[in-house]
Amino acid sequence: MFVESRGIYIESDLFKDNASYMRSALVAANAIFHDLGDLRKPEYLYQIVQDALEQGKEMCNRVENYIRKAELPVTRENIRKVVFWNRKEYKEHSFEEIRHYLK
Repeated sequence: MFVESRGIYIESDLFKDNASYMRSALVAANAIFHDLGDLRKPEYLYQIVQDALEQGKEMCNRVENYIRKAELPVTRENIRKVVFWNRKEYKEHSFEEIRHYLK
């Protein structure tokens, strides 16, 4: 939520849907051992975060296009409202639904 409050959208379902990979990536990124040394491999964590950011940007672009189609102002607040509404209802809403929701 903090990142998105700054206008950077992230596909958080990617983390939830890949929880096991995410845990492993976090462990690998911090793998420093007293006896074995520094075995960190942050690239796995970097990759899933990069994928989530790219998917979040694509999602944001789709929402912006729907807001434009609804003939409403494309503001940071409108984008945020629609993104959270889509997440809450587990679907992407049509521009007609968005028009009704934002008015």
